[in-house]
Amino acid sequence: MNNTTLSTTLSTTRSASPYTLFLAVFFSTLISILASFSAIAAEDETVSISANTQWINELGSVLTIATIDSTGLLTGSYVNKAAGYPCKDTAYPVTGWVDGTAITFNTLWINSTESCNSITAWTGFYYNNQISTLWQLVEDGATATSQISSGNDAFTQKTSAVVAPKIQK
Repeated sequence: MNNTTLSTTLSTTRSASPYTLFLAVFFSTLISILASFSAIAAEDETVSISANTQWINELGSVLTIATIDSTGLLTGSYVNKAAGYPCKDTAYPVTGWVDGTAITFNTLWINSTESCNSITAWTGFYYNNQISTLWQLVEDGATATSQISSGNDAFTQKTSAVVAPKIQK
């Protein structure tokens, strides 16, 4: 790194708010931890996430992975079953990516019958027959990061025959 780059980096760092720096360090650390878990899982597990599978989280919500193409692009649907949340009991489209045991997917909570004006994104990893994720939900019109809800979900694979839920358009 030359002196010009170093001084630019330092001046940029000095002008950033402590909150912005905290978020940058926090998310950088979080990504590193998830990558580490994924690497450990890759060593211990030879199986990765497959298409034509259904996964159920601790609240009963169902992630259906319909396809995973050769690039890792994932498509499917998500049916929310969480108590106290709108947009329940209807399939919403899911898109995302799979890279070995690492996974990320999201849904836009809009279909022909209901709109919750929000997007949820999950990121996690497959290990010991479970997909462990962190999620974030943002509503249309949010103006501050404090308005982003977050949590975690653990999905276990449903063992019965997979029937993809019909997504209403």
